[in-house]
Amino acid sequence: MSKYGHKRSLLASIVSSALLVTSSTASAFAVKHTASGQVVRWFDSNVPFVMDATVAKAAGGGAQAVTSAVGAWGGSQSAPALSVSQVSGDKGPAVDGINTIVFAADGFVPAGGALAVTLLSFDDKTGSIVDADIVINGQHGFAVLDAAVRAPSGTEPVSNEAASGRGSPSDSEASPKFDLQHVVTHEVGHALGLGDVTADSLPVMYAYSTPGDASGRSPTSDDREGISEIYAPAAGAAAGSGGCGGASVAGARVGGPDSHHGLAALALILVGATWLASRRRDRAFRGSFVPLTAGLVLVSGAESRVPVRPAAMTSVAADARARVTSATTTNTRGAFETVLELAPRGCRASPCPERVRAHVWGGTLNGITQQVGELPAPRVDDDVDIAIVAPGSEGFDASVLAVRPLIDRLALPYR
Repeated sequence: MSKYGHKRSLLASIVSSALLVTSSTASAFAVKHTASGQVVRWFDSNVPFVMDATVAKAAGGGAQAVTSAVGAWGGSQSAPALSVSQVSGDKGPAVDGINTIVFAADGFVPAGGALAVTLLSFDDKTGSIVDADIVINGQHGFAVLDAAVRAPSGTEPVSNEAASGRGSPSDSEASPKFDLQHVVTHEVGHALGLGDVTADSLPVMYAYSTPGDASGRSPTSDDREGISEIYAPAAGAAAGSGGCGGASVAGARVGGPDSHHGLAALALILVGATWLASRRRDRAFRGSFVPLTAGLVLVSGAESRVPVRPAAMTSVAADARARVTSATTTNTRGAFETVLELAPRGCRASPCPERVRAHVWGGTLNGITQQVGELPAPRVDDDVDIAIVAPGSEGFDASVLAVRPLIDRLALPYR
C-alpha cells in the first residue's frame, strides 16, 4: 500500500470511529430550539395549567384523565413541577401567561386534522417559554379507555399534531375513540419543549396515535432522556444566557446522537483530517479538506433544523420550491398567523408564477415566537416546498408542504 493509501485508510478508520461514537448514542427524542439555536424550555420552577370547563365535554372522566396526563411527567429530572386546576367558563388560547387546556368541540382551524395541537410561545432570543396552550380537536372522538385496551392489528393511526394525518377524523359514534389521557400526555411533552418522534413508536412523543388504544400514557425512558437534555443545569445556563446560539439555525432537533457525542465525533474527524493535511504536501488534498470540513459543520447544523415533514405526513406532491421573501405575523385570537410572500422556482408545470402567497400558523411577533404544532413557521430566506392551490386576488395562493433543511440549499464540492 502506498503512503497515501495508508493515510486514506487511516482517515476512513477515524471517520468510522466517529460514526460509531454517534450511532452508539442514538436516541429518538426531539428537542425544540429557537432560530438561533437556544433550547426552548421553562425557566420557572413551577408551571401551572388550567383546565377549561369544556374538557368535561371531550369524554366522561375527562378532567381526571387530563390531571393524570399532566401528573405523568412528574419526577422528570430538573424539569419544572407541573400542576393543573379547573376553571369555570370557556377560555380559549391566548398569549397571556395562562397555560390553558381546552376542548374545541367544533374543531380548531390551526389544528387541521390533528388530534390536538400545542401553541407554544417563547422568547425568540433566550428560548424561555412564556405560554403554552393545549387545544384538543373536537373533529375526533375521545374517550377515557380502559388502561388495558389495545387497538386491533392493522388499525390506521392518526397524526397527533401534523395538519394532515394518515387516518381521518373520527366523528362517527361507531368509530373507535382516541384515548384522551394518551393524547394530552403527548401534548404536555410538547409544552415542556419536546418535539415529535417518528423513528420509534414506543415513546409517548411518537407522532401518531391509534384509535381504541390506551397505551402510551406515561413517558418512556427516551422521553425522559429528552427532558433531561432540555433541563440539565448546563443546558439551562446556556439557553438563558441570551448569547450566540452557535451554528444551529433551527426550530427542532430531531432525535439522533446526543449533541455532545456528535461534537466529539466531529472533533475526532477534524483532528484526524487536520493531521493528515499537515503531513501531506499535495495541494489537491488540502483543496478537498476545506469543503469536507464545511460539509461536516453544515450537516451538524442542519441536523438541528430538520423541519421537513416526513413523507408519511403529507400526500400532496410539491408543485415547486420557493424562497420566502417576506413574512408578516399577526395574532389571531391567540394563535399567531403568518402571511408569506414566496418567489417560486423549478415549477413542475411551467411557467412559474412570479409571486405566490401562503398562510401558515405560528411565527414571530414582538420578539415572541409561537410554534403551532410540530413545525416552526418559515422565515425570510427559507426554502420551502409548495403546492400551488389557485390564483388569488393578489396573485397565486399556495400551501407550504415543508421547509427545506439548510444542507439541501447548498451545492458543496465533495470528492
